Amino acid sequence: MNLRKQKAVSTAPAYRKSDDVAVLFARARAFHNFGQLALAQVGYKKVLKKRPNHFDALHMLGASEHQSGDSEAAVRLLKRALLLDPLSAPVQCDLGIVLAALRRYDEALACFGKLITMQADFVEAHFHQGNVLLGLGRLAEAIESFDNAIALDSQHVNALTQKGHALHLLRRFAEAIVC
Repeated sequence: MNLRKQKAVSTAPAYRKSDDVAVLFARARAFHNFGQLALAQVGYKKVLKKRPNHFDALHMLGASEHQSGDSEAAVRLLKRALLLDPLSAPVQCDLGIVLAALRRYDEALACFGKLITMQADFVEAHFHQGNVLLGLGRLAEAIESFDNAIALDSQHVNALTQKGHALHLLRRFAEAIVC
């Protein structure tokens, strides 16, 4: 072997088995991003087989399970992810969304309340809390949550729309029309 080839071989990065997990996760995430949930789930499960406590795989598998209709599985996976990182705002928010979809409203409100306590500027927590409150007919509280979301992001179209809807239900039409 000549010296140039020998140098190229010796400076090439060593293959590491741990790289497999990163590649598997990246592929699964790509499938997920393109809406191919079944393929994404297969990939996330392969990651979890190699690394049972892979935080991102737990989170994204939970999200994909909810998207594909298995919200109970999503709750289990998101709770496992929160055991690994209890301060993860995105996972806490996703758990609240899934619980609300399961009509477990008290648990969903607890998730959003905890998240708002942890990170008061997390806009989506205020918005989704408002949606749950709106669904429960707690209109004044819903408007307050939507106002909090709007205070953090004045262009949050969904919060503005939902606030207008709550105001309309309260027959406060003049205020609803400007949302």
